Amino acid sequence: HRMKVHPVAISGLNRFICLSCSQPCDNKTALNEHMFLEHGVVTQFLCDICGNTFSSAHNLKLHKLLHLEVKPHSCSTCNKTFPLRHQLRRHQEVHSGEQKYVCDDCGQKYS
Repeated sequence: HRMKVHPVAISGLNRFICLSCSQPCDNKTALNEHMFLEHGVVTQFLCDICGNTFSSAHNLKLHKLLHLEVKPHSCSTCNKTFPLRHQLRRHQEVHSGEQKYVCDDCGQKYS
């Protein structure tokens, strides 16, 4: 919602900031490269497809499901499928009509 409705408000912000030296980076891959080159930090669990890093093998395994076409969790209302159960639960909120999220910038509610 925020990127679509309020792009100017956050366009100058970097979401990926080095926790060691506060260096802003454009993306996760750039941050990982910075951490390695500047601080010698090697992340243990790296996705070989997109470069994202994870703190555990379990989280990497769950993430890799997103790259696969396997989507075992199906919405009983519209039959849309998802690789992870929590994605299905989040999607099902759309069908309930409940708008439990509120934009911090304008107060608009959305699901």
